[in-house]
Amino acid sequence: MVSFKIGRAGGLLGNGAAERFLTQTRLYTLAESLGGVESLAELPEKITHGIGFLRYYDELNELIICYLQSIPPAERFALGITPDLVRLSVGVEDVDGLIADVKHALSWAVEGWESASTSVASSGSD
Repeated sequence: MVSFKIGRAGGLLGNGAAERFLTQTRLYTLAESLGGVESLAELPEKITHGIGFLRYYDELNELIICYLQSIPPAERFALGITPDLVRLSVGVEDVDGLIADVKHALSWAVEGWESASTSVASSGSD
């Protein structure tokens, strides 16, 4: 399991970068449950209608389970559940292919088409 926020040095991109990232992945499938042998991805901030939930331990080390729809936006932000958060569950596919897929999708999400196409075109010459 890998979670990360998409941004640039000195700041995050709150302008749909996470959604753009997921539109460009080819090996990761958008899912609301991350269990399985295939590589899956989710945008935790977008989970609604009680389908998804968050598990964490409070200061007394007690397990807390909250449905994301029940968490107000300010609390979600305080917990790090922001629009730029992406969560990946890495499956059994080829590691090099998964890494290349993430690199391509990140380039697209942050820099746009020009960077992504240049990155993919030049990756074969290394």
